[in-house]
Amino acid sequence: MPGLIGKKIGMTSVFGADGKNIPCTVI
Repeated sequence: MPGLIGKKIGMTSVFGADGKNIPCTVI
């Protein structure tokens, strides 16, 4: 579980930079 959370957080950061999939990643 911790590994998945860490990966999700990392993906959120990447998507955040793009500013497009932020809501999708958050949800």
